[in-house]
Amino acid sequence: MFLVGIRKELNVVPSFPKIRYEYDIPMGYSTSRAGKNHIEVLSPHDHYVDHYDLSSKLMPAVTVAQAFTDLPPIYHHLDGRTGK
Repeated sequence: MFLVGIRKELNVVPSFPKIRYEYDIPMGYSTSRAGKNHIEVLSPHDHYVDHYDLSSKLMPAVTVAQAFTDLPPIYHHLDGRTGK
């Protein structure tokens, strides 16, 4: 959930980018209910946005482990020196 504060006199309603990645979240998480008209906030919720706007083609989501596989290992902090 994101909480965004915007001054009334600006007269704008925030929007979210379209969802581009396909993912499966267990039912216990609030984001698993996104797009199903399940309001997650207390009243007043006049500007609640159910962020379930999908892109035309969804790509498979990437796990943290997959994202880190091509990063080089960091070992310089183990060489015994202190400071930067």
